[in-house]
Amino acid sequence: MQKSRTGEYISAVLLLFVGLIWGATFPVIKIAIESTGALWFNAYRFLIAAILAFLVLIFNGKKFSQEKGLVPYAFILGSLLAFGYTTQTVGLAYTESGKAGFITGLFVVLVPIFSSIVFKKRPSAAVSLSVLLSLVGLALLSLGKNFIPQKGDVLVFLCAVGYAIHIVIVDHITHRFNSLNLSMSQIIVAGLEMFILAYIIQPNLPTPSRYAIFALFLTSIFATIVAFFIQIFAQKHLGPTKTALILLTEPVFAAVFGYLLLNEIFTMRKVLGSILLLVSMVIAEIFGHEN
Repeated sequence: MQKSRTGEYISAVLLLFVGLIWGATFPVIKIAIESTGALWFNAYRFLIAAILAFLVLIFNGKKFSQEKGLVPYAFILGSLLAFGYTTQTVGLAYTESGKAGFITGLFVVLVPIFSSIVFKKRPSAAVSLSVLLSLVGLALLSLGKNFIPQKGDVLVFLCAVGYAIHIVIVDHITHRFNSLNLSMSQIIVAGLEMFILAYIIQPNLPTPSRYAIFALFLTSIFATIVAFFIQIFAQKHLGPTKTALILLTEPVFAAVFGYLLLNEIFTMRKVLGSILLLVSMVIAEIFGHEN
């Protein structure tokens, strides 16, 4: 019992660290893409992560041939990651990093919605309430005086859609495959796809600034490889709901680091919108998965 509690405490602290790292990446990436561009930043980031992931798979010792059907799912999940990170990073060039953090977090609300669609079930009252709160919060956060959504916010919202679909698929196939093989193989696919996309659109490779190199180190190793390891470890001790709730600190950290690094200041309207989004995420995560 004591050992289990200790594992839970350690997992919670590690997840809080992941939330901090992921939150910090929003303003860090926003600054870094000024020298590399969004597409090449992602390409560099995930190529580094893909090389590390490949080494992890080698040391893990489990061959892909032992897991039938892994490659197609790795391609699907990797493509969704590539879509999500591309829309998010490009969107960051056109919106505030703090806002992007909260909008990205909407995937928590979208997951039970997509699950209801897949299983042809009517959304629960809690899910409906979370959707309503998130729509109001998103409007307060993103709509300008003309009630027209900003380009960057729309792109980041598409990222949340991609993440939600990714989670729904993972939730229903993770028991079929080794978690390490599945998580690392999707990173490899995402890295290759992002490199191809960046090269097609921008054939000339940009030279990263020193700050961009630091950002690539932070995001590829800590925010990708290490974060995935921690999430897999922690979820075994805490379960999916507690894990997701702790990771909801990510948009809060994004807002804090946005203020510290970019002097992004939230108006009262944006603060209220952010609070509504956070409340909608908590409701969706606690009650949205009930049958």
